[in-house]
Parts: sequence; structure tokens; C-alpha cells
Amino acid sequence: MSWPITKRQMHVFHGEVFHVDPLWKDKLVTISLSPGEDWTTLSSDHVISKSYNTTASYLFQLDNKQHVYFKRYVYIKPRLKHWLQPSKAAVELAGLYELAQLGITTAQPLAYGEKRSFGILRATFIVTLGIPHTSQLDRFLLDEWRYMPITEKRSQLAAIKSILLNQLAIAHKAGFFHRDLKLRNILIQKTENDFKLIWIDCPRSHWRKSFDFNATVEDFSAMARIGIHVLTRGEQMRFLLDYCGNDRVKARKYWMAIRRRLIKHPPRPAWQFKPSND
Repeated sequence: MSWPITKRQMHVFHGEVFHVDPLWKDKLVTISLSPGEDWTTLSSDHVISKSYNTTASYLFQLDNKQHVYFKRYVYIKPRLKHWLQPSKAAVELAGLYELAQLGITTAQPLAYGEKRSFGILRATFIVTLGIPHTSQLDRFLLDEWRYMPITEKRSQLAAIKSILLNQLAIAHKAGFFHRDLKLRNILIQKTENDFKLIWIDCPRSHWRKSFDFNATVEDFSAMARIGIHVLTRGEQMRFLLDYCGNDRVKARKYWMAIRRRLIKHPPRPAWQFKPSND
């Protein structure tokens, strides 16, 4: 199969597949990631996240000083729900490609692997290229933006909101929904005169009809989990109004649906968000 891989599908029924961007094949060999290597146990000292027994994400520095993120899913016990279904890594791989096709800045995938036993997923991974000089949007808002002078806060919020609303309109109009658009899954990169917002980490992304109401609410609710702690109620409603083209009825409908979702799945309280040590 040629690179890039763009399909949300099972990529092998039995056995293993390993796909890599030809331009990065030799570079990834330096971290022991190549066909024939056991990538199910690959790790580094820099742990990004790790669950008890399934998901782990690591940061590696290559010989050329560039950084890559390696995320693997290893299933010790077979799960029938994964039979013939695309892996999370495959969905993310396709999602990153689709975002790029839509013109939304995203991470660059470099490699993908999958192991199955007669259709049941046993392990999978994805590698993406690190993006320098970025921070997670939630950390930027919590650690920097909310302590700025009011004039600077307003100008930076207006710039960020403009970019994000444009990206949301493009994605939702096309029918693409991230489904886990927490602000930590949006990177912010400061340029000389502006900002760049970069969408990442989309293993749950999917396609629905254009501006699907429930899928839109899901994306907005994910952003609101931090947004409610840094934006006033007026700023939150203004964001929805701008998204809805000043249609107050539609904006209020979204507002109430988001509120119901947050009541059902409450976000962490504000006091739990401590300043980053970075």
C-alpha cells in the first residue's frame, strides 16, 4: 500500500503491516522503528501519556534533532468489538490526512503499523512529526492569556477566535467532526504577527452531514471544558453567535445543548488546573 494511507479501514486481516513515509524511513530506524522490530514495547524516557494496559505515547528525538511522537495501542486481551473495525490509529491517520486536505493545519503522520489475529486487533501505532515552538491551547489560556493586560487579552482572543471559527466552519461544513476537540488537542504557534492553530489527536474523528447538530455540540462541548473557566458567559455566547452568523435562536439552542452535556459530564473544577511547570 502506498503512502499516505487515507482510508478508515482495517489494513490487515491476519498478521502485521508496517507503513512509513519513504522520506522518513531511514530516520525512524534510529529509534528502532522499522519492519521486523517489535514496536509493541517501544518506549522512551519522555512519556507523554500512558494508561494502565493499553495506550502509551512517547516523544523521541531523532539524530537530526527533530522530534517525533510515537503512540501505540496494545491489547493484551482480544476484544471482539475490534473485529474487522479500523483501529484508533488508522482513524487518526485518516483524520490527519483529511484535515490537511481541508486546509486545516495539523500534524504530519510519518508511519503506521497494525497487528491482527483473524480480524481481531492486537496492536497498532501511529507516528507524527513534532511541531516546534507550540503549546497546547488550554495551557496558553490558563498560564499566559488570562494574566495579560485587558487590552492585550482582547486583541489576542479576537485573533484566536477568528482563526478557530474559520477552521470550525470549514470542517463542519464539509462534515468533518473531531469528536475530542479539547483545547489540549489544539496547538497554538505564535508567528511574528499572528497565531497558527494546529489540530491534533483525532482517533475518534468521523464524517457526518454538513453542520450536523449533535456532532457540532460534541465538538463545542469538548472545547467548553476549559473554555468555561477562562471566558465570561458573554464571551462564550459571542463565540456561538459568531459561529451561527448572529442567529440568536440557533446559538441559544447550541448553548442549551452544550450546557446539558456538561451537566451530564461535568468538567474539572477551576482550582484543579494548576500552572504548567514547562
